Amino acid sequence: MRMRTRTSSLGAATVADAWSHFTSDDLIDLALSRGLRVMGRPLPDLLNGLYSDSLHMILLDSTLLEHQKRVALAHELVHAERHDASCANLFSPVEQATCQEAACRLITPGQYAQAEKLYDGNVYEISCELTVTIKCVRDYQRWLRRHLIHTNYLNQTVSA
Repeated sequence: MRMRTRTSSLGAATVADAWSHFTSDDLIDLALSRGLRVMGRPLPDLLNGLYSDSLHMILLDSTLLEHQKRVALAHELVHAERHDASCANLFSPVEQATCQEAACRLITPGQYAQAEKLYDGNVYEISCELTVTIKCVRDYQRWLRRHLIHTNYLNQTVSA
């Protein structure tokens, strides 16, 4: 992947914007519209992308497939929004929150519900339908479980 220099017509997105219909090219355009550089090169195993706040740059593994690239770009864009300096630990709370936020941007509740019903909960088939990785679907499921538990708790507290 070479560095992209064209101007985006997408404009700036807000935190609440869904990227569920965005291709990787759309996400690159979004990054460019936010003043970020996007570059690609082969990266070490288990590393799909990196964000540098000081360089205002996203570096992606150039060997990624489209669905992997979408998820990696969304993930790094969330890091950029938060101005995360670094996230060396893949299991840190910051990294987990970033994964779940990216999943929520790429997957809408309606899309997920429809895919889950259509594929009887098969995570692989759901990920194919939604053009995301299996990990992204699992991150969305974790967020959904936590969100539902929190919502149920609040509803019980208010009605008590």
